[in-house]
Amino acid sequence: MSRLSWFGFGLAVFFLQSSVLPFLFSSFWVPDLWLTAMILTGVIYRPQDMIVMAMAAGMIQDLVMGNFFGLHLFPYLAVAFVMTLGGREKYNRQWFVSMTAVMGGTCLYILAAAAVIWAAGGHIWPVPYLLHQGIPLIMMNGTAAVVMHYVLWELKHERESRW
Repeated sequence: MSRLSWFGFGLAVFFLQSSVLPFLFSSFWVPDLWLTAMILTGVIYRPQDMIVMAMAAGMIQDLVMGNFFGLHLFPYLAVAFVMTLGGREKYNRQWFVSMTAVMGGTCLYILAAAAVIWAAGGHIWPVPYLLHQGIPLIMMNGTAAVVMHYVLWELKHERESRW
């Protein structure tokens, strides 16, 4: 994907995440398109791209949201690190692989975000947090992954096979 395509994709995600989705959804249950894009970047492109996307998306989310710095950055980096450990031999063009990866990554994100909130001194109850915040986010990110999967595959420039 060219740098211009990355920039345009990032601008589209930024606009949707900061303006359109908060208007369409309740303030508690907004899909996290940055997290979805980051995980799909690791599934479709190189794992190194996922680390770069995690740093950029985490900083953008923390600056736009206005919460304390690190609430998104550290969990995004933790998810990217864990997901790159698994590696991948070949990418898969099937949407359900992307959806499963995003739902699993969102579970990791929920746990990492709860750990950051707890480490910062916030009072968090794990079961209500999972039921109220986690499960809807997992479902919405999984649904967003299906749509975003096709967009990112269309932006991918594949070379012809040499053989």
